[in-house]
Amino acid sequence: ETDQQIITISAWKEMNPVSCVTDRCEYDYTNWTRAFKLPADADAMFSSAEFRNGELVIHIPRNSSCENQAKVTIYVY
Repeated sequence: ETDQQIITISAWKEMNPVSCVTDRCEYDYTNWTRAFKLPADADAMFSSAEFRNGELVIHIPRNSSCENQAKVTIYVY
C-alpha cells in the first residue's frame, strides 16, 4: 500500500502448530512489514506487483505531474 510518498510492504502467514516438527519455535516469521520512501515523481496509481520465482516484483512508473496524496492498495497477482 502507498500513502504520500511511502510504500509499505507487508505479508502474513497463518502458522498451524500441528505442522511443527519440534516442540520449540524460537523464530516466528509469520508477519512482517517494511516501509520505503518513494521518489517525488513516482506514480502509485498505476503501480503493479507480482510474485515471480520466489521474489516480489513491484513496478511503479514515474510521472512528473503526479500527486501522491491518495492512499493506494496494490495487490499481488
